[in-house]
Amino acid sequence: MEFITRLFGNQKTAQQPDIPFGRFSDAYKTDAQQQAFDRSLESFEQGEHLKAYRDFLLFLKDEDAREPNISWQENEGEIRFELWQGSQRVIGFANAEKVKAESKVARADDLNVGFMRRLMEANFNLKFSRFALDAENNLSIVFDTRTVDGSPLKILHALRELAIHADKQDDLLISEFAALSPA
Repeated sequence: MEFITRLFGNQKTAQQPDIPFGRFSDAYKTDAQQQAFDRSLESFEQGEHLKAYRDFLLFLKDEDAREPNISWQENEGEIRFELWQGSQRVIGFANAEKVKAESKVARADDLNVGFMRRLMEANFNLKFSRFALDAENNLSIVFDTRTVDGSPLKILHALRELAIHADKQDDLLISEFAALSPA
């Protein structure tokens, strides 16, 4: 042991940088968060959909994060939320009829056959969400469902799929296709 100390000296470990990764999909869930998720499932089964979605958003909220990973507002029977996954912002709403979430991935200056084909192939592999173009040629990844079918478990998987693909595809598509620019 003394030989190794003489050979390498007393090495001091460098301070590790404090870099947050993920924010939403891979955050550790506490017991309180797990209880909020269980409450959301129970409320949903009892037909109290907005209460279920409130508890679901509490489940997603990371209280220990330096920057908030999710925020929401409730107004006149509708909950509007915003969450972050990496560099992507996912916005959405839930009301008595519908749940919808969307993340803008890129802006299309020209509707190139190459990236349109890539997105159609990606849509085939997605289970809950889909790539879509809006009226201003913004390329988005979208999830929507009727509230009756929108259990918190389904929404959890859908938001995870949407957020991860949006965060991954924005950089990949923009670097590969000149017709796309950041949204």
